[in-house]
Amino acid sequence: MPATLIAVHTMKGGSGKSTITTILASYLRYVKQKRVLVVDADDPQYSISGIRENELSLYERLIKLTESGHTPKALGAMANTPFEKAMTERLRFNVEHQISPADFYPVLRASATTLRQVDFSADVDFDYVFLDLGGVYDTHIVDMLAKCHLVLVPFTTQNIDIRHSTDYCLMLLDSINEGSLRQTTQIRCLWNKYKFFYDKKAQLIEETIGSYFAEIDTPVAFLKARLQDADSGFDQNKMLTTLSNPVAVEGGKYANTVVELANEILVLCEPAMTTQPA
Repeated sequence: MPATLIAVHTMKGGSGKSTITTILASYLRYVKQKRVLVVDADDPQYSISGIRENELSLYERLIKLTESGHTPKALGAMANTPFEKAMTERLRFNVEHQISPADFYPVLRASATTLRQVDFSADVDFDYVFLDLGGVYDTHIVDMLAKCHLVLVPFTTQNIDIRHSTDYCLMLLDSINEGSLRQTTQIRCLWNKYKFFYDKKAQLIEETIGSYFAEIDTPVAFLKARLQDADSGFDQNKMLTTLSNPVAVEGGKYANTVVELANEILVLCEPAMTTQPA
């Protein structure tokens, strides 16, 4: 069966595209046991593949230390940086739950040009493929978005981010009207780095975005789940790819909203697994 393609995309840097991609992929793989692939086409940063390389390098060293008699707890006490501390926590959890590097979802680096040539309609060994695309809006990007079942557009409550994300939604609308994007592509906006006292402002933005798309068949709306501003102490952990973050950091508004978001996306995407785009 072909995979369900998901892209978290906008042109504004700092909106959380790579972070959201990582936490969703990790949750679906390590909690929901889905077969997940992440394709990092965010040239030239390639942040997700860079993070995975750093993780694996340290993870292999930690594994060797455990084989020589060190416990994950002892390694945590020896950690010198927040990254090392976070990785020892990952190792501890993975050892307890029998998660090995063979269970980690693959992260592939690709250029947007190469990605356009991939036939994602073919049968593959993955349930979900996440595309981490660059922060531009050109023909390469539009072609890839046209292959996706779900396009997630992150918003933050910063005025400049709202303006850029709104402009991006209007560009999507233009592409739909021009026929370069399918009207059946599911487009959903989501709040990231959300603070509860922005509720009235958020409601106004949601209504405005909905009105832009009201006259066409493409339903565009905000997801109900709002990713809270990260809890204290969570920032250093949330971008790691080798464990589901909500499991590693139990409780807290951020972890809870990650679970809510992932489950909402599963409801949106499961029907797509039987109705693939051409």
